[in-house]
This record gives sequence, structure tokens and C-alpha cells, in this order.
Amino acid sequence: MLETPHNSWNMFNIVIKTIQEWNLEDKLFSFILDNASVNTAMVNLLRENLKNKGVLPIEGKLLHVRRRTHVLNIIVQDGLREIKPIVNNIRKSAKFVKSSQGRVEKFLEIIIQEGLTAKYKSPSVDVTTR
Repeated sequence: MLETPHNSWNMFNIVIKTIQEWNLEDKLFSFILDNASVNTAMVNLLRENLKNKGVLPIEGKLLHVRRRTHVLNIIVQDGLREIKPIVNNIRKSAKFVKSSQGRVEKFLEIIIQEGLTAKYKSPSVDVTTR
């Protein structure tokens, strides 16, 4: 259990105490954590402590391993931010077509005219929160 505040020093103290209790100081290779700044600061404290004791392989260069899912989420969020204007235009277009029966009929007419009947139907308006 981590007492407040949840800062790097408190985290470091809990981690180092646990590592020592479990006799893992000379067996530790890496920590898998997300990119939260408090985690990075804690790992830096841990790295220095274990380096000074001479028990850390390759000087702790691989001690902080970022969670792949967290890194992937950051990449996806950046990509979504880039395409957000395009997605919003598609949403507006679908709402525009769906807002009138005449527009829906014209849209379906164009689909037939372009020979796209097997692939496309009337545009659906998504739920933006999903």
C-alpha cells in the first residue's frame, strides 16, 4: 500500500523495501511501467540506488521498460488527432444526407449510377462517443 502523496520518493521507498525484503536486489533487470512522469522519476531513483550498489546489469539501461500497450495507445491517439478533421467531415456528410429523404434517395441514386450497389448502402450516423 502506498501512502500519499504518490510521488517518486514514496514509490521508490516502497519498491526498494519490497525488493530488499524479497531478496531481489541483485536479480532485478527491468520494471514494466507506463510513461507517467512519477514512474520515470521513481525508476531513475531506483536505477541510481542499484547502480551504486553494483547490482544492476548494463548499468540499468533497460530498467524502465514502457508498456507496449501504453506506447501503442499514444501512437493511436496521435493518429486519431491527425485524422479528426476528416472523420468529422464524414460525420457531417452522413448527417447531411440522412437529414432529408430526398438527399437519401439522391445518394442511393448516385450509388446505383456508380455501380457501387454491392458495397454501399445508405450512410449511417455513428455515435461519436464510441
